[in-house]
Amino acid sequence: MQGVSIHGEVSARHIPAALNYLAFSHFIHWPEDSLRAFGTKTLGQVLGSEAAGEAFCESLAHWDAGNLPEAQKQSIWAQMEDPEHRFIGGSLEALHRWRFWDWLAKMAEGRQERHTGSFF
Repeated sequence: MQGVSIHGEVSARHIPAALNYLAFSHFIHWPEDSLRAFGTKTLGQVLGSEAAGEAFCESLAHWDAGNLPEAQKQSIWAQMEDPEHRFIGGSLEALHRWRFWDWLAKMAEGRQERHTGSFF
């Protein structure tokens, strides 16, 4: 991967692009890691805890495979309702975390096309 550069990508405010940037960076450093390790090491830093990062990756993988159980859909909603992720009157970090979970909830419900550009 030496010498690879990315030009003209959409903003990292678009969650699929942010996930792409994070995965690209993670797997350059740890190419043998699993998706679960990506969740704990990298997404955990973005989402506030290793457990949240792992849960996000697990739900994302199930959604992508088309077999997201109802219990995991409820877990996604629970993450969005968590006071730590409420962004109204909160921090920008809380808004950033909430946006990841909001995007995943929309994907799980089929409310937004996978590759539609959106700031939220």
